[in-house]
Amino acid sequence: MENTTPKPYIFVVMPFAKEFDEIYESAIKPACENAGAYCERVDEQIFEEDILDWIYIQISKSDIIVGDMSQRNSNVFYEIGYAHALNKRVILLTQNANDIPFDLKHRPHIIYEGKTSLLKEQLEKRIRYCIDNPNDPLGAKIHGFPQLQGRWESIWHIQKEDGSINKHTETLYIDKQDGNRIKGYITSDEPDQVGLVCNFEGFYNEGFLQLLWYPAPEVRSRDIIDYGCYFFKHEPDGTYHGYALGYYWNTARIDTYKHVLTRISE
Repeated sequence: MENTTPKPYIFVVMPFAKEFDEIYESAIKPACENAGAYCERVDEQIFEEDILDWIYIQISKSDIIVGDMSQRNSNVFYEIGYAHALNKRVILLTQNANDIPFDLKHRPHIIYEGKTSLLKEQLEKRIRYCIDNPNDPLGAKIHGFPQLQGRWESIWHIQKEDGSINKHTETLYIDKQDGNRIKGYITSDEPDQVGLVCNFEGFYNEGFLQLLWYPAPEVRSRDIIDYGCYFFKHEPDGTYHGYALGYYWNTARIDTYKHVLTRISE
């Protein structure tokens, strides 16, 4: 009996430029078909809606997104961000590793360097994995993640102009964990920032913890860091040591601080 089960739908997001047509036709499309899926780009479709609305619809209804990050195309970045916000399965490609934006460097990419045969082979494997393992995070280890939920002491080591070190203490609450992804908030007891609340989200991967934080709207008018990142390495004693990068919105200043994260309670 003929199999009438619908094939998985893959929406392809990539720059609209002639040099990418060959990549799509000779590598991406065959890889999708060989893996048992069908794929389309927006320029292959007929629609009457606004193009951006139509792209939203395609991302929303797709089973898998393939995104080519080559040449740092702003439209592609925006559409991939929308797909991630919808928690879609996204397979990322690039010709050049230098084109991978900072916020996506932790995600696996197929770096094909213009080699369509390599891209076709690697992409087919990843599509098959996504189809066969619909609930597993692509390219991530799904077992053995540490339990990170709880209350943590967060200590900044800030070097002053005279060379001395000032320690700034905050409390970091990880209240949600889904596999290797975490979310939470930060409070401060420092005299100049009592009660300050920042939200954050991030991920754990093979001994490293990365967080992106951003203050709550009601505190953005104060002379505080507008947003920043933590980069931590898990130490044998259970603490996390690393650095924090902070951006001040009112001065466009970026600071870097040594940082230590210690669990207080679960």
